[in-house]
Amino acid sequence: LGAMRSADHRVRQRVAERARAAALEILADRLSALRPWQGGSDDLVLMSCPSSDAVRRWKAERAAAEVMLARHLSEIERLTTQLRHLEAECTGLASVVGVVTDQEAAEIRMSREQSWAAHRHTLDLATADVFEAALRRCDIVSAGRVSHVSDLAKLHQSGQALAVARADLERAVELRDAAVAALADLDAEVADAVLAMSPSPALSPSLPELEDWLAHREKALESRDAVRHTERDILAVQIDADAAMARLHA
Repeated sequence: LGAMRSADHRVRQRVAERARAAALEILADRLSALRPWQGGSDDLVLMSCPSSDAVRRWKAERAAAEVMLARHLSEIERLTTQLRHLEAECTGLASVVGVVTDQEAAEIRMSREQSWAAHRHTLDLATADVFEAALRRCDIVSAGRVSHVSDLAKLHQSGQALAVARADLERAVELRDAAVAALADLDAEVADAVLAMSPSPALSPSLPELEDWLAHREKALESRDAVRHTERDILAVQIDADAAMARLHA
């Protein structure tokens, strides 16, 4: 009976040891998947890692920021094209013979008023000639503007659209810069978390790579638990065998 019990304990121990060897092999494979990080399974337990909630939050924030960045880049491209079109349109209208912009007309009227003021002050032939030339020019410009009312309206409308497009483009650039800054802040937060996990440069601060590494870490910890379970089985067999031997010699 004692020999049978001894044989049973030996069988149980061989089974437990084979299970432990298999578990150790799996653990070694899963630890190698964590390279270039170097360490043991106990180091993984002590490691301060971001929670799954934190990783999910980072992923959601990055996805949202990337969508916003793509949207703003597309808007910048659209507005840039629109701006160039409006600039070309304004240039074309302004080049039409006789079309004078509102600003140019205001400058011509101001020149006329200045010539008149100078002539009224001196009342000589020289200032009279200057004033007459300014007056004629102002009359010609006014007549030309009347004959190009339609072109002037288009020029004014295009100028307003151009100002609006420029403002929209500036805002789109601001929003693009904000999205880029949000992504940079998120990358910095992830990098800080990686640095807290391990001071060595072995771990990548890239969020997708970090998420993949953390998943491999969880698998390695599962294998560590499996190894510890087989070791408890071996210890239990040894304790049973020792107890059985003690009873036989009692």
